Amino acid sequence: MKKFKVIFISLLIISLFAATMTAYGVEVPSKEETAEQMEEIYNSTDMAVSGIFPSKWQDRSDLNKALPEETKEKITIGITMSRMGSPFFVAMVDAFKAEAEKYGHELVITNSDVNLQKQSSDIDSMILKGIDALILNPIEPVASEVDVQKCVRAGIPVIGVGLNFAPEVPVVTSILANNYFAGWEAGLVIGDHFEGIPIKAAVLIGGMGQPMSESRLNGMLGGLMYKRQEQMGEPVTQDQAIVMGFELWKKIRNNGRVTDERHDFKVVGLGQGQWTNEGGLAATQDLLTANPDINLLMSENDVMGEGALKAINQAGLTPGLDVENGEIAMSCAADGQRVMMEKVKEGIILNTGYNSPHLTAASCVRLFHKIFVEGYDASNMPYVTNLPSFAITKENVDKFYTPDLEFAKPVDFEFKTVDELNAGE
Repeated sequence: MKKFKVIFISLLIISLFAATMTAYGVEVPSKEETAEQMEEIYNSTDMAVSGIFPSKWQDRSDLNKALPEETKEKITIGITMSRMGSPFFVAMVDAFKAEAEKYGHELVITNSDVNLQKQSSDIDSMILKGIDALILNPIEPVASEVDVQKCVRAGIPVIGVGLNFAPEVPVVTSILANNYFAGWEAGLVIGDHFEGIPIKAAVLIGGMGQPMSESRLNGMLGGLMYKRQEQMGEPVTQDQAIVMGFELWKKIRNNGRVTDERHDFKVVGLGQGQWTNEGGLAATQDLLTANPDINLLMSENDVMGEGALKAINQAGLTPGLDVENGEIAMSCAADGQRVMMEKVKEGIILNTGYNSPHLTAASCVRLFHKIFVEGYDASNMPYVTNLPSFAITKENVDKFYTPDLEFAKPVDFEFKTVDELNAGE
């Protein structure tokens, strides 16, 4: 009997300890704490902070980027893609071709199939062919730094796309959606929809340790904290909410779950869907088996979200917005895919996120056209050029939807230099 009591008490202590690891209320940091933590975030290599930048951009005018000294009317642009196995990348390539045709430029396009050695070899071949410029969609930016350097030595300027390089790497700029604030905008939508309603959520990510993926979900948490605090009558600054969301994400990343009693919010499961429809289906099946009573599914992107919808229906549950009557709301941080915009229109999902491959690809070609043909001074562009971030909801979906495109329509966008950004233009 005594031995049984010891075992029981030990198990109770372990259970209480485990609960304290995941059940808490994230506190609002002071202004001083926020400033310190934001400085750490700006200088961090953490995978979950892609898209968070300091208010003052670093000057890059002293970097040799192999920019042309004279203009020319027609150029050959090399494009190396990290992969081509999804509708998003297919749409990007189509948009590269359409924009180049508009200006009369030639393209040389290669697909690396997620093979670093092949990507580097493809770049060597394009240099030998005499390309004028390179658009590089890196598999891993750090590993591709050497490829940027050899292009610059050969007199070929490089624009990164999809993922960004470090500030000291001599790309002209890297053009991409702001992953953190794509998530942030989705988090604001979640907060508005769940005002006064407890949230029991599951999280669907492509893969851990990937900057795009972790940053989108981290952003969703930051936006949600901003709204929850506002609804509590205790509004916080954007930076304070970023710090609060990041604390939540670190707990989810380490434990696979978290309970934030202060904000009536809990995450009960984390699934990895490998950025595919099938992966989203399988991961959500596992999440729902363990937690059939969730009322929110936070998905990193549309492809996995589409698979998750199948899993919800197969489980005999209902996707939708009436969460107080048992429906499961879904919020996707990206990518504004046509099929998911249609689900938004129908009220089946809460939102998707704007991440247009048409705008991303066209912007890369357009920037090289401005540099080579129009003489645009790109010597001091930011190391990252962020494209606009929007949550696409039932209220604004018609602004972005067209049946002719697989993804959301391009929006107006103008490039800015470091000086223009720092001046607040």
